[in-house]
Amino acid sequence: MRNTFSFIAAAAALAMAGTAQAGTVLATDLLGGPQAIDGATTVTLAGSAALGTKTINGITAVGVTGGISGNEIDIGESMTASFSSGLYIGNVQLAYLYDGPEYNDVNEVAQLTATLFGGGTLTSTLTAVGATNALASTGSAVIVPGQDADSIGAALWSWDNPFGNALVTSITFEAIPGLPAPGCGSVCTNQSDYSLYSVTAAVPEPGSVALMATGLAVMGFVARRRRRA
Repeated sequence: MRNTFSFIAAAAALAMAGTAQAGTVLATDLLGGPQAIDGATTVTLAGSAALGTKTINGITAVGVTGGISGNEIDIGESMTASFSSGLYIGNVQLAYLYDGPEYNDVNEVAQLTATLFGGGTLTSTLTAVGATNALASTGSAVIVPGQDADSIGAALWSWDNPFGNALVTSITFEAIPGLPAPGCGSVCTNQSDYSLYSVTAAVPEPGSVALMATGLAVMGFVARRRRRA
């Protein structure tokens, strides 16, 4: 019985570790090294090449240096945010994800792949399809007011729950090919690219915490029975 309660306590501690004091980290701050996102978890940012910043319409975000667009995440480049403990992701903000025909862009697509706590991955995509509209494969996204995906905005999208209630240990940011906007045709040939603005931790729903605790408690019970066998 003591072992079972120990696993329940461990589950509760794990669930709270990344969420007790949920907060936001700006990508620009991560250029200075690991940053605390809550009371127990820090975030580290690394890229497939050196990282750099770009500013459009007052919004400064982080991407990979070099490449076609410069200081954005182009197709074939990647950037990874790693967490010191499992974390629930409440929101990410992505900049410069345009819908076309701004800058002769296609409907640009951001792909985020989360490494899950305990193993496995979960991939989500965000596609800009209008000046204020984007399609999220998981969660939902809205444009930040005043930052429309047009020629004068920074195309800054606020994406809620990109991985649902999954507990993640890292996020890899990549760009994947998009299609020209209707009516844009052969003019829109600039492929997907974007930059990271921020990452926000989230407090999990009570049901998720209870489910995790139950699962670990069962694991503890099974381990205890095996030791007795």
